[in-house]
Amino acid sequence: MIWIVGGTSESAILGEIFQEKNIPHLITYATKDGLELAKGNAINKDEPVEDFIVHKNIDTIIDVTHPFAVQMTAKVKKAAEKFALTYLRYDREKLVYPESSIQVDSYEEAYKLIENLKGTFFFTTGSNKIPDFEKVKGSNRFIYRILPTVDSIAKARNAGVEIKDLVAMLGPFSEELNLAMLKSYQPDYLVTKDSGQAGGVEEKISAAEKLGIKTIIITRDQVQGQSWEDFLKEVQKTIEEQKSRA
Repeated sequence: MIWIVGGTSESAILGEIFQEKNIPHLITYATKDGLELAKGNAINKDEPVEDFIVHKNIDTIIDVTHPFAVQMTAKVKKAAEKFALTYLRYDREKLVYPESSIQVDSYEEAYKLIENLKGTFFFTTGSNKIPDFEKVKGSNRFIYRILPTVDSIAKARNAGVEIKDLVAMLGPFSEELNLAMLKSYQPDYLVTKDSGQAGGVEEKISAAEKLGIKTIIITRDQVQGQSWEDFLKEVQKTIEEQKSRA
C-alpha cells in the first residue's frame, strides 16, 4: 500500500491522479480541514507513524507535506528507514527572494525583529503562530489572513485578535487579489513564509513590492527542490519498478 503523507495542494492532486489510475493508496491529513479539501482515498491519521505503517501494510511512502512540516517529515523518513520502505519526498523549488525583502531564518527571529518595529502588519503565516505573534504586538496593529475554518478562527479569537483584524479566506491568491487586500488594509509590513510557488508566495511579495510595502520572509531550509512535473515522473518510475518486481 502506498501512503501519501498529505497537507498540501500537491498531495490532493497526487491523490486524484492515483484514484483515476486505480493505484492503491491512502492519503492522510493531520486535520479535518485538510481532509475536507482532499481527493482520493483520504483519511485522518490518528495513530503514531510506525503503528500506521504496520496496520495499513504500507510499503511505499510519498511525503508531500508542507515545506514547514519538518517534524512530520523527520518522523516519516525515520520510520521509512526503520522498515526499509521506499520513500519519496517532494520539495518545492527554491524561491529567489527580492533584495528589498527582510529575511529571517525562523519564527523566533521574526518575533525578535517585529518586536522592535512599528506600524501595521499583515500576516499570511497561518493561524498556529498567532498567539506567539500577539505576545510581541505592543501598540502595533496586527492583521491576520487565515483559513475560514472554525479551528483557525478560534485560535485567533482565543489569542485576543479582534474581528476587524481577521481575514478568513481560502487561497492561494492571485496578485490582483493580494493587491486589493493590501490596498484596503494599508499595512507597513507583509509577513509571510516561504511555502514555495504553490503557496502563492510570489504573488504576495509582488503585490507588496508594487505598493511599497516592506516584506518580512520566514525562510526555510533551501534545498534546491524540483519541479512538480519531474517529481511525478519519479513517482511513476518508482511505481512501474515495483510492479515489475511483483
